[in-house]
Amino acid sequence: MRAFNLLKKKRIYMDNAASTETDPRVVASMKPFWNICYGNPGGIHKEARAARDAVNKAREEIACTLSVKPDEIIFVSGGTESNNLAISGAISKASENRALSDLHAITTKIEHPSVLDVFRKLESEGLNVTYLDVDEEGLLSKETLEEALRGNTILISVMYVNSEIGTVQKISELSRVTREYEKENNTRILFHTDASQAPLYLNCIPHYLGVDLLTIDGQKINGPKGVGILFKGSDVKINKILEGGSQEGGLRPGTENVPLIVGLSTAMSIAKDEQKESSKKVKEIRDHFIESLEREVWGVSINGSKKNRIANNVNISIEGIDGEFLVVYLDKEGIASSTKSACLSDNENSSYVVSSIRDTDLNPIRFTIGKDTTKKDVDYTIKTIQRFLKKFDR
Repeated sequence: MRAFNLLKKKRIYMDNAASTETDPRVVASMKPFWNICYGNPGGIHKEARAARDAVNKAREEIACTLSVKPDEIIFVSGGTESNNLAISGAISKASENRALSDLHAITTKIEHPSVLDVFRKLESEGLNVTYLDVDEEGLLSKETLEEALRGNTILISVMYVNSEIGTVQKISELSRVTREYEKENNTRILFHTDASQAPLYLNCIPHYLGVDLLTIDGQKINGPKGVGILFKGSDVKINKILEGGSQEGGLRPGTENVPLIVGLSTAMSIAKDEQKESSKKVKEIRDHFIESLEREVWGVSINGSKKNRIANNVNISIEGIDGEFLVVYLDKEGIASSTKSACLSDNENSSYVVSSIRDTDLNPIRFTIGKDTTKKDVDYTIKTIQRFLKKFDR
């Protein structure tokens, strides 16, 4: 987000895809629920009822933001758990009456690890999984999806906005292809999308997207860490993946984290109210960043789609330069950036997402700007990159 003081040194933060600054309004909304209204929502006394009322109100507000019913909102610990619950829960339910080997699911090769790793585990247990290729911009075509559909396909999971390269998938178009196949073949296919990177800048209403299951993560939208939601359509049946309680309609056991839930509700409301203005402002900075890079940095190329791209993402490769070295240098010079998803293992040598769209073994550099990033921040970053490249006679 904005340049800030860290260890008494001014820094520029451009890693908002990993985590965002918690909005002060969000912090204020959570404050009473740490040490004033701190009851357990599962109790029946006054303090517990107050906490339960806060959770119910947050659920209703989030449902209103997404134009869905309150009982279609499930509170979880974040995007990773939401993806796990959506995928494992759906497959578990479907396998109650059919063997895993009789079921088929579809995803892409550039999904978040919390999607790909779940599918790989289920695949090892017998589930048939198709991992679809994307084009050079990171886009999944409707034709590619259509060709992959089978009579035993029960689940599709495609990320709305790729967390590394910022490509925005045409989810509503892909879901229409799925619904047409359903009608023609008298079948039912659940469509899940991880929308964690989207709410600040894009329409995330499930019915607009045509999805049955949708993931949102609080820390990506100027909300608190450790909380998220899974939207589950009222006609969608999934099984729980954890044991130990009846909270969240029996699908997510454990005491509700009231402060974080309230904070998430506030963050989502702010995101929707300010979405148009924020998107326009951030996109202008992003475009200035990309144009300046292409004009002033030799050997730079943009990863992902220029047209179908989230407003805050700039992902680049520089010929002959491994991004990790540049990220370390930028950090030393007061700029926070990254090479790949924060959820990838340190043992991962390069970005599998970028490797899926271009032939390279070198790490890219990802800049994800925020609402308070300025052109001055961008210009300083480019000058810093130029100083780094001079070390290589570039």
